[in-house]
Amino acid sequence: MKKKLLFTLCFFPWALLAQSDSLQAEEWVRSATRMLKESKMDSAALFHRQALGQFLLLDLPYRALSSYRSVYAGFANQNKPIILLDSLEAGLAALPRQPKTKKEHAGLCNYLLYIGFVYQIYLSDYQSARYYYERAYKIFQADLHEQDDDIAKFVYLQLGNAYTRLGDYGRAKALLKKAIRYGEVHGLPEMKAALTDVSIVYFEEGSLDSAKAVLDEALALPNSNAQTRMLALDKLASYWLEKDNPEQALLNMEKAAVQLDSIQAKGTSKNYLRRKAEWLRKMGAIYQKMGQHETALDFVQQSIAPRLESQSGERSGRELAKAFLNASSLLLDMGRHSEALQQTQLAFQCLLPDFHPSADENPDPESFYPENTLFEALEQKAVVLEKMGRLDESLACYTLIPVAEAKLRETYQYEASSLMLIAEGRERLERAIGIARLRYDQSGDARYAAQAFYLSEQARGGLLLGSLAASTAAATLPEAQRLRERELRSRMTWYELEIAATRKKGKNNELEVLENTLFLLKQQNAALQDTLRTAYPQYAALRRGVDFATVFDVPLLLQPGRALASFLLNDSLLNIFFFDPSGQMTWRTTPISIDFFFETEGIAAFLGSEDQSPAAKEVFKEHAHSLYRILLGPELAKLGAGITNLVVVPDGALSYLPFEVLLEQPAKVGQGFADLAFLLKTKSVSSLPSVTLAKWQAGKGKHLQAPEPFAGFAPKYGDALASVRGDSIFNPQDSLLERPMWREGLYDLPGAREEVRQIQAITGGDNYSGELATKAAFLENAGRYRNLHLAMHALTDRKNPLLARFVFTQQPGDKEMDYLLFASELGNLSLRADLAVLSACNTGVGRQQRGEGVYNLARSFMLAGVPSVVMSLWRLPDSATREVMVGFYHELNVGKTKAEALRLTKLAYLDAHQDEPQFLHPFFWAGLTLAGW
Repeated sequence: MKKKLLFTLCFFPWALLAQSDSLQAEEWVRSATRMLKESKMDSAALFHRQALGQFLLLDLPYRALSSYRSVYAGFANQNKPIILLDSLEAGLAALPRQPKTKKEHAGLCNYLLYIGFVYQIYLSDYQSARYYYERAYKIFQADLHEQDDDIAKFVYLQLGNAYTRLGDYGRAKALLKKAIRYGEVHGLPEMKAALTDVSIVYFEEGSLDSAKAVLDEALALPNSNAQTRMLALDKLASYWLEKDNPEQALLNMEKAAVQLDSIQAKGTSKNYLRRKAEWLRKMGAIYQKMGQHETALDFVQQSIAPRLESQSGERSGRELAKAFLNASSLLLDMGRHSEALQQTQLAFQCLLPDFHPSADENPDPESFYPENTLFEALEQKAVVLEKMGRLDESLACYTLIPVAEAKLRETYQYEASSLMLIAEGRERLERAIGIARLRYDQSGDARYAAQAFYLSEQARGGLLLGSLAASTAAATLPEAQRLRERELRSRMTWYELEIAATRKKGKNNELEVLENTLFLLKQQNAALQDTLRTAYPQYAALRRGVDFATVFDVPLLLQPGRALASFLLNDSLLNIFFFDPSGQMTWRTTPISIDFFFETEGIAAFLGSEDQSPAAKEVFKEHAHSLYRILLGPELAKLGAGITNLVVVPDGALSYLPFEVLLEQPAKVGQGFADLAFLLKTKSVSSLPSVTLAKWQAGKGKHLQAPEPFAGFAPKYGDALASVRGDSIFNPQDSLLERPMWREGLYDLPGAREEVRQIQAITGGDNYSGELATKAAFLENAGRYRNLHLAMHALTDRKNPLLARFVFTQQPGDKEMDYLLFASELGNLSLRADLAVLSACNTGVGRQQRGEGVYNLARSFMLAGVPSVVMSLWRLPDSATREVMVGFYHELNVGKTKAEALRLTKLAYLDAHQDEPQFLHPFFWAGLTLAGW
């Protein structure tokens, strides 16, 4: 007992002293806060320094950190958020050590969330907010194991909403659904409020019915607060506006007004002002839809006043910018063009504080940052200027939009968000090209044609080019960082494939776990990319820069006898940019109707079906010449004699058209295929996804040549795969013509193995046939070869291109991932081949993505760095394909170019089958086409 008493007596005074020192520090914090309220800055700073010193002396660094918030938070209420942020960030920079305890981790997490919140609420800076929210979320995951209710309520929703605002919808949806799930597991029904936020993502993605279903669920929640109900009603009004029912939208906004009154009654003035502004702006949208423009303008202008009041004393903020853009749209509809233009300039000032135009000039693109309202403002300004007849200025605005879009795409982790932005951007670029055409017709100035071509290049293949730029940039990293980036990419690819397959199988119970894991990997990748961009400037510059081709680049890609035709297609107009072998460009536009698409799709269907009926042949001949006249006729009539090689850059429906089957001359009724004037007979033809890709391949995309000449892969398919069939079922007793052994289904292909054997005899190299043709062998060895030849089954998936795959030899015990090589896996490889020949069905077929092109297996090889790919546009007949392929390599071996080699072997095929007219159908020889040159 005496020992215990002695121990207590020895330490008790020191404990009291420590407690006393801590109380003194807290008193200094209160004094500093009081001094600031009295605007005594020097005294406040002195008291706070004393408190900080005391906290640090007592090893309470995280209480020191939180004191910055206690002392300086008042600046937010004084409309001085910048001072508050400077103070908060100074506290962060002064931290002497990392957190040690759960309480300290939670303290740092909350502090970071607060900084993000200030950026979001007071500056509408969602990019900075996202940065701090993500730092907090990382601590929440790694150190708190996502087990803190107060933090969960905030971080899931705020970070999810930041992603939504920045258009990164994949991550937004994943995180908001985690919020709902967390609430269900931890008994926090209030987290169901995230349903409204999920509905916003659905709206942005265009999934209106999904959005409404979620909103109905949100409004049915018991005991939801006024703000949640108001937001749900607001979004429900948006739904009815999209459905062209403004009356129903108005009913919902009247209900929302009741909730708005409730928010006001609670006395949260800033929150009320923001919500009131949103309500007023939506009312303006409703009356605009009703055609009541004066009433609508009155509501929108009213919405600006509370936003100005709730901002930091300056005209700043995304939402205020949107209100100015709403006003501009209304004024434009009312014919008040000058006022509409003024409103767009005010929107820019909200978004770019340093932008203070003396007239109508545009902001400096160097000041752009990831914010979708920036290109909305540029588009609105372009439209206003076009209405005013100031076409050159309108065009200048349009050309800035891709710069703003690229900034935003850099932040995305889910490809779906980028594809949506690209599709929207494509429409803007088409409008810009239309203005360039108008000015070209008015002035004859070739600069407008050059600008239109440059815009057309920006309108295609941005993600493919961006991925290739990222691969090039990765080569500049140290080995450890390069491996880390590759490892993350591989893991994400695996989970994306698993998610796609699981969703297809309807296993929803497994889906959530997979999606959560993928989300975490995406977060890790985003953090890694931020780190790499900061630490390695060369990497950042290479990853960022896609140097789109101009008219001055094209002559460097041409040679004697080679011409290039680039097409840009929309529902009613076709643009043709034609470069002769000297590099001179002509620009032609031609109106098109629904008949154009019927003819294009009809030819593709005829070619792929092997329809031998006389009526179908006559229709084909008529359409094949009609399309030739539209697509190439005027240009080749002038220059055709001097052109031996034609490179086409197709678009839309033209992507599935083998141009070599177009007829240069009209055909007579009953004329056979042997005598038709196919373009093939005078010119070799190849295609490119874009001219920019060819420019990249000729420059930054050049790779070290692989040491070995050839590798052919031709699997053996056994009984385990024989039961899996394609769309067609064949009778073994059918004739060769009726059942010409397609390279589809999953039965064995001995002809493919013979094909590889014969080619190897011509080229040398290695033959991976039968049991040797495994996925593992391909992955291990493909990087060693200049020519890769895959003669096998391929399975496409137009709905989900991730699931397109090659089928290698299945060995005992193999799971699907062991013998199926998926498109996304291919895209992660780094190959040194100059040519990949995909001697399998439908390797050039896939999902058509507006603004990006066709997602197919051939694209995956281009992503892996292969500049030229021979691909198939339909199912391939085994015997004819072998004949064409062997001839192709023979011509290559004697020095012919890839395009000419393919042309000569097809002509040889036609000549060899003169006595078998049924096999002259283009189905047998035109399905293999060359992408690249």
